[in-house]
Amino acid sequence: MPGHHACDGDDEETKRVLKDVDDIDALIETHDVVFLLTDTRESRWLPTLMCAAKNKLLINAALGFDSYLVMRHGAGVGDGDGEADEEEEEEAAESRGKDGDGDGETDASLFKRRLGCYFCNDVMAPGNSTRDRTLDQQCTVTRPGLAPIAGALAVEMMVALRHAPPGPDPGGGGAPTATGIRLPASTAPPPLGADPPTPLGIVPHQVRGQLAEYAQRLFAAPAYPKCTACSRVVVNAYRGGGGAGVGEMKTEAEARSIHWSPYDRVRVKTEAERREARNAFLMSAFRDPTFLEDATGLTEMRAAADDAEWVGSDSDADDF
Repeated sequence: MPGHHACDGDDEETKRVLKDVDDIDALIETHDVVFLLTDTRESRWLPTLMCAAKNKLLINAALGFDSYLVMRHGAGVGDGDGEADEEEEEEAAESRGKDGDGDGETDASLFKRRLGCYFCNDVMAPGNSTRDRTLDQQCTVTRPGLAPIAGALAVEMMVALRHAPPGPDPGGGGAPTATGIRLPASTAPPPLGADPPTPLGIVPHQVRGQLAEYAQRLFAAPAYPKCTACSRVVVNAYRGGGGAGVGEMKTEAEARSIHWSPYDRVRVKTEAERREARNAFLMSAFRDPTFLEDATGLTEMRAAADDAEWVGSDSDADDF
């Protein structure tokens, strides 16, 4: 997990950690749906990344003391082989949302961009959230009915998605898929007289509930191009292909010293090389969460925001 300093200088511990990664990877590869119900924020990072890399449906449930979040993560990203980048994908999705999908559908209650993951709203990489915190600060203390409510919503969301009409193949091959992973998110009931998107009704992106008010709201948010878990640069790095943002972080000599290609998927040819590159990426992320911030551009973005704030705070009234 990012921020948990595992296996520093311990080769045996490194092998154990990487074996655990391989076991989780194999489990996700051989299943259709992943329910992510772990406790800490950082423990959700690796399964989120794996599902984005494998285009697997992931249903995430998170609990506070009296609040809960149930959400489905968006579809995985392509491997960069001839696909449009994320900005082009977003522009195309926005255009479809304005003009309809060719079948006359212009329902404003449907959110049609690639959906974000649990980490897409963050401007910092996940770190060790258990350090110097009491149990109640770690979201381990909740109201008694919260877990069953969130768990039931997660299952219902999965079942509704599995009943979604077949859509285009995420890989672009033209074969239909019924996973519903790319089904647009509903943020409200369908218009009067319109059919719901699935036989079981609407499927939101996020369900946020507050037990203190017995309230529940639906939200939808797009995938963030600088996300530390599902952005293209991070997914390609996990696949062992490096990526532009990742490659810029290291010199060629440094990259070669850790066997991590800073170039592209063409440079890393064999499965062994991909695996070695993936492991180097993961160990760097585990040891230092800021590594992910540098790779995705979050560090640069925050620095630019700080500079803009400093410039904006200047005033002609200050004549020292």
